[in-house]
Amino acid sequence: MKDTLEKHKLFPFIAWGLIIGFSLFVGYLSITLNTESATLSDRTQQTVQVLGNTP
Repeated sequence: MKDTLEKHKLFPFIAWGLIIGFSLFVGYLSITLNTESATLSDRTQQTVQVLGNTP
């Protein structure tokens, strides 16, 4: 192997693109998880209230 990947002239752009893309993906997952967690919490509270009102 003469040429390594790091010596390619587009390598820095591809590497930074992957890093930025991955960070955006993780941020999206974090926001989605937070939203779904809040929704689940609300539904759990509603279920507990319904079960508590049942004689």
